[in-house]
Amino acid sequence: VRTYGIGAQILRDLGVRDMRLLSSPLRLPSMEGFGLNIVEILAK
Repeated sequence: VRTYGIGAQILRDLGVRDMRLLSSPLRLPSMEGFGLNIVEILAK
């Protein structure tokens, strides 16, 4: 199981709000709960 909580909190503390995600759409984590908005998915 992958966890993104700590990394998402670090990104938010650094001022990241909108991001382009490099990932498989099937493994797309929900980042909105951490205050991050995924604006584009770049599939590998």
